[in-house]
Amino acid sequence: MLELRFHGFGGQGVVTVAELTGLAGHNAGIWSQTMPYFGPERSGTPVEAYARFSDSRCRSRERIINPDWLIILSEKLLANPDILRGIKKTTKLLAVSSNEPAILIKKYPQLKKITAGLFSLDADIWAKHLGNTLMSNTVILGALSKLTGVFGQANAVTAIENKLAGKNKTIIDLNKQAVHLGYENIHR
Repeated sequence: MLELRFHGFGGQGVVTVAELTGLAGHNAGIWSQTMPYFGPERSGTPVEAYARFSDSRCRSRERIINPDWLIILSEKLLANPDILRGIKKTTKLLAVSSNEPAILIKKYPQLKKITAGLFSLDADIWAKHLGNTLMSNTVILGALSKLTGVFGQANAVTAIENKLAGKNKTIIDLNKQAVHLGYENIHR
């Protein structure tokens, strides 16, 4: 089983990127499960979401405590040591940041605990490049299609097509481009 825990702020698409990740895994023929975790908070407050992947049906409905992957949608959250709760020696982290991983470790020394792999991606700038900052979550989906090994870029694109079915073709095409940009622009 592979477990991903997403952290961000309300309005960033945290729940949506977890759902898209689950759909992409499903498209790859893998059992997947996604779920949000938030209360009555408003936009701009911390939100968590989860995705699980398995070769067999995912029966657990619990929050993910010991993630294989942490996906942090805002660098501001890296200042909170609680973000790293439950990490394992094998936990990897993808952070949305304009900084490369070595700089992130200098700014946030607690990131030294992430020894299996620390990655960054300036998803916000790539979304702006496409003309819509709301697409930073689909940029992240593209990065995860490369990093996790669970689903490929084609499965991520199919997830976009399925989730956005009936929407404007231009929006769908821009989100597909966002997936490609995420796949190609990860900092290691």
